[in-house]
Amino acid sequence: MSFNINSLSSYGNLSTYTKQLSMKNKFQQKKDSGRLTEKSEPRSSSSVRKNMEQTKNIFQQFMEEKLAADQAALDRYRESENNRDKIMEKIVRKLDSGTDLTQDELEYVKEKNPQLYEKIMQQKREQQALEERLEHAKTKEEAEKIIADHITAKLSTLNSVKNNPNIPEEKKLEIYSDLNRSVQAAQKTYKKFTSSGKFSKLPTEAEKQQVEHDEAEAKKAELTNAAESSRPHAPLSEADEAQTDIQASSAKKYKNVEEVEQSETARKVKKAKEQAVFKKNSLEHLISSSYYTTPDEPTGQQFNNEA
Repeated sequence: MSFNINSLSSYGNLSTYTKQLSMKNKFQQKKDSGRLTEKSEPRSSSSVRKNMEQTKNIFQQFMEEKLAADQAALDRYRESENNRDKIMEKIVRKLDSGTDLTQDELEYVKEKNPQLYEKIMQQKREQQALEERLEHAKTKEEAEKIIADHITAKLSTLNSVKNNPNIPEEKKLEIYSDLNRSVQAAQKTYKKFTSSGKFSKLPTEAEKQQVEHDEAEAKKAELTNAAESSRPHAPLSEADEAQTDIQASSAKKYKNVEEVEQSETARKVKKAKEQAVFKKNSLEHLISSSYYTTPDEPTGQQFNNEA
């Protein structure tokens, strides 16, 4: 709750205004009755002292009431400041900026805000699943598509929430914040993946297709050579000799499958395939436990029930 410290003296101003209004009304009554022009009887010194004493008491009472009101307002202000969880505010700012929390901060959130803690854990599981998908990628283009699809899904969820009139504005802001943190985490995961050197070791889609083509041609050449060596040779015409030379040249280019597989590009493709197979089982497990893997379109009824 916010508090305006400038309002501490409002009580005193109101009391003064009330007294002035009362005196004005009495003056008007005397004026209306004609008693304002009557000769006043001289007051005795005791009467004057009594009047001064009464005035002093009234003023003293007014000051005491004003000080009490000011102190009460100040106490409420201090209480509202003390009740603010400044540690939690700092933690939320770190989350919104994409900064990782320390273990102590995680424990604090777990104790003070279990709902936020569960969201953080869900995001960590999602991030781990994303890392596994990147490890599963067989080409650079596939890794890039994994991140692009992930962020596109978040934007789709954001638009569905934004355009849903049944979701309260406060709940929308909460969802926007969650989605923003998820996108920041995805970007950080991809940056970590590319800077680790794993991305550079992946073949491009063109390299992968070239290796697959070379392997197929090498196998075909091996079969051609085997068939030629087992067939009895007959005298060839000049045209047949020319065709044989062409086939021999092609077979020489793709000497055998083993030679193709030993090329640097082929080894890169092979390693990417092996890595993908190795990660497959753990990936399926993480996908099944990931919070945002297959997000359902949110409905107003769903969020109204949660509110």
